[in-house]
Amino acid sequence: MNSRRKSRPEKLSSLTWTAYLVWALSLIFIFYVYLIQSSVFAVASSEMIGMGRELIPFNLAIVLFQLPVALLLDKIGPRRVTSIFIFVIGLASLLLSQSRSVAAIWWSVFLVGAGGAATIVNIFKLVSNWFSPKRFTIMLAWTFFALVVGVPICQIVFHELLNLFEWPEITFTYGLFGILFAILFFALVRDSHAPLRPPKKFNFKRSVKKALSRKENYLLALFCGLVFTQWFAFYGIWHTQFYQDMYLLKASDARLLNFAPICSFAIGVVFFLYVAFYLKKRKVFMMSGLIVAIILSLCTFYIKEMSLGVHVVLDCIIAFSISTSTLVYTLIYEKNLPTIAATVIGMLQIFLAFFKLIGERLILFIIEMTTRHKPSFTSISGESFQSALIVVPFSLIAAFIVLIFIKETYGKQVYEE
Repeated sequence: MNSRRKSRPEKLSSLTWTAYLVWALSLIFIFYVYLIQSSVFAVASSEMIGMGRELIPFNLAIVLFQLPVALLLDKIGPRRVTSIFIFVIGLASLLLSQSRSVAAIWWSVFLVGAGGAATIVNIFKLVSNWFSPKRFTIMLAWTFFALVVGVPICQIVFHELLNLFEWPEITFTYGLFGILFAILFFALVRDSHAPLRPPKKFNFKRSVKKALSRKENYLLALFCGLVFTQWFAFYGIWHTQFYQDMYLLKASDARLLNFAPICSFAIGVVFFLYVAFYLKKRKVFMMSGLIVAIILSLCTFYIKEMSLGVHVVLDCIIAFSISTSTLVYTLIYEKNLPTIAATVIGMLQIFLAFFKLIGERLILFIIEMTTRHKPSFTSISGESFQSALIVVPFSLIAAFIVLIFIKETYGKQVYEE
C-alpha cells in the first residue's frame, strides 16, 4: 500500500514547560553516559590496550542492543524502558569503579554500552511524542547543538574531577548518581502529554516489519554511518594529537584549537536545520555540504606547509558543512510513522556504532603499518596521521554516492501506511 503524506501534521501535544523538562532530562542522561565514557579512557590508559580500543565493548553493545532497545521504546514507552537502562548504567559504573582486571573493565564498559543504547533513541522518541512532528527538525537542531557542545564540556569536567579525586571514587559516584537519576527519571517523565493516537488500522509489528524491510531506510543508515563515524572519530580521538604533531603545539593548546571546529559544527546544525525547516528542503543542503567538506578535507590533509591559522579556519568550514548531514535524522523520521520513531532512529545508531568499530580499527591499522614501533599517542608522526586519515574524505565520498539514491521529502511527514 502506498504511503500517504500530509503537509500539515496534527498537533500531538501542547508545548508546555513539562515537554522541555522531559527533553532536558533526556539530555542529562546522554551527558551522564559521556561522563562515564571519559572515565573509561582514564582507566584504560593504564589497564587496557589504549589507542582508541577502550570503547570497543561499548560500541559492540550498541550494535547488539540498539534495535531491541528501540523496539521496546516504541512498544512499551520511554518512561519505563529508559529508567531501567539508566539503572543498568548506574550498576555498571559501580562495577567499573571496583574493576582492576582488563576482563572486568571490558564487561563493565559493555554494560554501559548496553544501557547507552537507549540515549539517542530515547530523546528523539520523547521529542516525537511531546512535540508536533513539524517541530521535530527544530528540536533536532537544539538537541545536536547541546550534544556537540556538551561533549568537550563533559571531558573538561571529568579531567577537573580527576585532579581532585581518584578514578574509582569518580566512577563510584557516577554509579550512585545513575541509580538515583533512574528513580527521578521514572518519577518525572511521562511517555507523552496525552495518550497517543496511532493511525487507523495501525499494527505495530507490521509497521516495524515494513520499516526494517524498506530499502531507503538502510540507505539513510548507511549514509549516516559513512558521514559521521570517521569524522567524529577524527575530531573526537585523533585531531588534537594531529594538531600537536603537525604544528608542535602543547596538548592544552591543541585541545583548545580542536574546540573551534566542534563549535562550528554546533552552529551549523542550528543554522542549516532551521533553514531546511522553513524551505522544506533537505537533500540539496546535504549534498552541497558534503561537496565542500570533501574538497577542503583533502586540502587540509595533503597541502604541505599550510599555516596553523588557515588549517583551523578550513577545519571550521568543514565542520560547518558536514553539519548539514544531520538532516538524515529528519529524513528517516519523515519517511516513517512517528509511532515507530525510536526504531528508525535506532537503525541510524546501529550503523554509526558498526562503522565506528570498523573505522577506528582501520585508522589504527594504517598508523601501525606506517610506524616502525608499536604506536602510542605521543609517538605518531604527522606522516602516519596523513596516511591514516585519508579514510575521512573517502568515507565522505562514499556517503555522497549513497545520498544520490535517497529521495527528498520536501518536509512532508508520513502518517499512514
